[in-house]
Formats: sequence, structure tokens, C-alpha cells
Amino acid sequence: MNSLLNASLIALQFLTRIPVWRTLDYAAPAMGLSVVFFPLVGLIIGGCLYATSLLLNLWGDLLTAVIITLVWLWLTGGLHIDGLADTVDAWVGGHGDKEKTLRIMKDPAIGPMGTLAILSIVLLKISSIMLILSSQQTWLLLWIPMMSRWQLVVLLITTPYAKKTGLGLTMQQYAPIKPLWILLSLTLLTMIMLFPIGMSLAYLLSWGVLMGYRQHLLTRLAGTTGDTAGAWVEISEALLLFLVISFSAIITA
Repeated sequence: MNSLLNASLIALQFLTRIPVWRTLDYAAPAMGLSVVFFPLVGLIIGGCLYATSLLLNLWGDLLTAVIITLVWLWLTGGLHIDGLADTVDAWVGGHGDKEKTLRIMKDPAIGPMGTLAILSIVLLKISSIMLILSSQQTWLLLWIPMMSRWQLVVLLITTPYAKKTGLGLTMQQYAPIKPLWILLSLTLLTMIMLFPIGMSLAYLLSWGVLMGYRQHLLTRLAGTTGDTAGAWVEISEALLLFLVISFSAIITA
């Protein structure tokens, strides 16, 4: 049980700014086991977003959507959105060359394309959250961060690591693959059985986009990195928000 608690707190510390109250063991097996808890951390983030929406429901949809997005960014410490900016800058500046792309990705400075990517994702999130609030489907905020982190897990365990070192490589090498696939299958089955058809269709479509993203990573980098994995979290969250609200509107029209 102590090893599970340690791994869960590693996942919480790695993916959020929520403080951890004890000293953790960062041995490689513990880092790998922490991957199992990524979706649970996503659910915790979703719970915070849902609670925020309930607390601010008298402030108007626009202001509430902006604050929810800011809380979302604060909870993750900007980790994933930084990966998005680095990935976009590297993709544009790398001109198809793997080594140049990886070199630009290491640069802490954000270029104009990375800035544009951040603005685009933030605006898409705010707009989609506004629609979710106005349609009284705020419960979606609870689940989307978890679903996104399931896709992060799959990206990590199915895609070679493009670098020779890194936390992502350690997590990938020591992640318990079989339990993860079992848990994912149960999650997907539960979602299909219990969730509205619009959300199920949106989530299934987002998996197709993930496969395309993964193939693009393999073509350019022969694998993934921490930045490209973080970028996918931001892309998938925004994509899921947009797809869920779009499918729901089409189905109820």
C-alpha cells in the first residue's frame, strides 16, 4: 500500500501544483508505477474545475469560463502548455529535421508560433467552457481531464522515446503495461455504457486524432518526448471540449 501511495503522490506532484505532504521515493519502479495514477490525477483536476464552476455560477458564463481556464492552468503549473509551445516552435523551426527539432525543443524561450499556439488553445478552451456552462453540462469538466490523461498514458506506453534520457523514458520503461490496458478497457466500457452518446462519439474520434498525432511524431522524431506528450494533453483537452459540445448540439438538434 505504501508503494501505491508513493506512486500516486509522485503522479500528483508531477502533473499538478497541488502540494505533497511527505518525502517521496523516486526510484525507477515507483516512477513507472505512477503512470497508473495519471487518470486519477486528471479526475482530481476535473473535480477542482467542477467545484469552481459551481462556486462561480452567478458570475456569468464568460467570466466563469475565464476563471476556470486560469484555475486549470494553475493546477497544472503550465507544464503541458509549455510543452505545447516548445513543440510547436520546434515543429515549425525544425523544418523536418529530427536533431534540429529536438534542439529547438530544449530552448526555454517561446517563439511567435508557440505563443500563437498558447493563445489558440486558451481561447478554444474558454469558448468551449462557455458553451458547456450555458448548456448546463458542467459535469463534463469533471471527466475531460481524466480522459485526456488516459490518452497521455497510451501515448507514453505505445510510442518509443525520442531521447536517450528523461523522466518520460523512465516512466515508459517501468510502467505496468498489462494493468494499464485492463484499467483503460474498463474505463472505456464504463464510459460507453453510462455516458451520453455525444461524449462517447467525441472521445472515440479523439482517439483517432491521437493516432494521427502519434504517427506524425514517429515520422518526425521516431518517438515522443516530454514536451510532445505534454502538448497532447493540451490538444486533447481542447479537442474533447470542442467535440463533446459539438456532438451534443448535433444530437439534440
